[in-house]
Formats: sequence, C-alpha cells, structure tokens
Amino acid sequence: GTNAEYMGVSTLASMAAIPDVVRELSLQEMILGFVHAVDWTEPLIAAILATHIMFWMFAFFSRQHLNLQVTTLLAALGLIYFGENINRLCEANWSLIASQNYFDKNGVFYTIMVSTPLLILALLIVCGLLWDTIALMLELGRAKARHQMRQQKRAAAEGGSAAGGAAGPKEHRD
Repeated sequence: GTNAEYMGVSTLASMAAIPDVVRELSLQEMILGFVHAVDWTEPLIAAILATHIMFWMFAFFSRQHLNLQVTTLLAALGLIYFGENINRLCEANWSLIASQNYFDKNGVFYTIMVSTPLLILALLIVCGLLWDTIALMLELGRAKARHQMRQQKRAAAEGGSAAGGAAGPKEHRD
C-alpha cells in the first residue's frame, strides 16, 4: 500500500497539525540560539574564555620551543579526549560552577566552548610542527649537497695535481 494506508488517516491528520516551529533550523539560527542561551557574564564562561586566551598565547609565544609546543598540544588533546568525562562531571555538579546547567548529555556546550577551539589550536600546532620539519629537511638536504660539492672539489683538486706528477692511485693498482 501507500504511505497513507500504512500510517493511517489519523496519523496524517495529526502530522498536518504540527506547527512550523518543529522544523530544521538554519546554521545561523542555531548559532544565534546558542549565543542568546549563554550568559556571557557568568564566571564559568569568563574562565573558559580566559583559559583559551592563555592556551593560544602560550602556543604563539612558544613557537620556537619544541617541548613547549608538544606539551601544549598534548594538554589540548587531553582536554578534548577526556571531554565526555569532564562534561559528565560538570553536568552532575553544574550548580557549583554555574547559574544554569550548560552541560547536556550530548556535550554540545563542552564541544562548542572547549573542544572546538582546542581542536583548532591543536591543528595549527601540528601544522607548525610539520612546517618546521619540512624546513629542517630542506636545510639538511642543502647541507648535504654543499658537503658533496666540497668533496668533489677536493677530489678534483687532488686529482689535478696528481695528473701532472706521478701516476695516480688507479694506475698503481694495474
């Protein structure tokens, strides 16, 4: 049969009565809904934002220090990895840290406010480390080429002075 026969007439009638409110929201509507739902003056939000600022500044100012970059990367990835557990802990104790429960079972707030900025930071750190690795490999290749050129010049200089005098080493072997 048709869908109408399968679902029944009463089900179709009740579906027609569903208001337009129950529809898919656009990305812009979802973002605006999130922005309006969060109390941006709350100390928890300020602490999260301050933590992100410190993470980003530390990553920026430690660019030339491999150990600090890797430590920052691991800390960011650790907060992302344990995000579900942290979210669950915050959901159980939200009244101690906030005026409203931002921590739902799906972890939307934690993902948006904590994990996403840290994931972007981790990606940038990895890109920076890859860039440094490529630059180091290129420098190593150039140094190797210069070393080989010096060896060839040295061998040519030694071969040129030997050609005018006694027989070279190859001729002694014959």
